Formats: sequence, C-alpha cells, structure tokens
Amino acid sequence: MNPSGPQISRLQEWALRLNRRQTRALLFGIIICLVFALRPYWYFLRTNEVGGRTRVPAGFCFISNPPVYGSEVVHAESHIDWLVFIIIEAVCIGVTVGFVGAMRDKNSEASSTYGQYR
Repeated sequence: MNPSGPQISRLQEWALRLNRRQTRALLFGIIICLVFALRPYWYFLRTNEVGGRTRVPAGFCFISNPPVYGSEVVHAESHIDWLVFIIIEAVCIGVTVGFVGAMRDKNSEASSTYGQYR
C-alpha cells in the first residue's frame, strides 16, 4: 500500500497539464471526430442489366440508417467508403492535435503572474 496516495497514469498527468483553451480544443475535436464517425460517407454499388457494377456516391448518412437507392429497377447495395472515412478521421485528429499544440502557453510562469494582477 502506498501512503502517498494513488498513482496517476501518464495520460492523466498529460491531461492535467492542459490549459483551458487546449481542453476546449480537445473536446471540440473529439466531438467533431465522433460526428464524422456516426455519419460516414456511403456509396452504392449499382448492378446494371448486363451485370456490370458501377460505383455511385450516396453522401453522408447515419451509420444506423444506410441510404436507399431511388430506382426500383436497378439493384444497388449501399456500402461505407472506408478510405474516405479513414482520411476524414485522420485529418480531424491531425487538426485537433495541431490546435491543442498551438494553444499551449508560451510562457506559463508569465501568464500565471499576469492572471494574478487582472
């Protein structure tokens, strides 16, 4: 048993060092990434009369409610475009990490002293 109290992980230690702007940027980035994860980009694989398959974009739809192709004559299956999904999530994560890094305090001692005299 450790008398000094519970030990914190490296992730908890890193999270405790974030300032208010960094925390807001991180939470906003997580929310945006979740929105894009819940509304992925879909496409249809359309089969024509000859048996050829064409790829038709379907746009962004909720993951629990896949899009439906409008034509009754042509058979079309809806699929998630995983390449677009991975690219969008990678860009979202990159922008979030960039904002969190850019919003760090340049001189934490000076900014804490300035906050005392406001």
